[in-house]
Amino acid sequence: MKDDMKLVSEINITPLTDVMLVLLIIFMISAPFIVPRGKEVHLPKVKEFKTLKSENNLLLINNDGAMELNGVAVNAGEFQMSLENIVDASTEPVNLFIRGDENVGYGIIVNAMDIAKMAGVERISLVSEVEETEVEKDG
Repeated sequence: MKDDMKLVSEINITPLTDVMLVLLIIFMISAPFIVPRGKEVHLPKVKEFKTLKSENNLLLINNDGAMELNGVAVNAGEFQMSLENIVDASTEPVNLFIRGDENVGYGIIVNAMDIAKMAGVERISLVSEVEETEVEKDG
């Protein structure tokens, strides 16, 4: 009988492996739900500003994403070709002013800026409206 009852001095890693595999599967399934989602961003209001001396090369982006360059409706391809023509015809660095509706998606503005850079525009400015504040009167 004593020969049957030997002491086993080896570590049995099978239960440990089972537990680790189950935990790995749980983390793999739950990881996409743990990633934080985008949060709403409230952009700051402008209090100090410079006025435009001229509105040459003004890109207007409407609420629905439609674009107008200098008052002419354009799509993305026409916008790039128009800017390339302006850059080729100009002897000075070309500036582009982008005036976008406050409800226009950020990606549309960034896409327009990217197209302008590819067309050779040197500087891009974003046009905004000034926040009106009440001025206290002394007296």
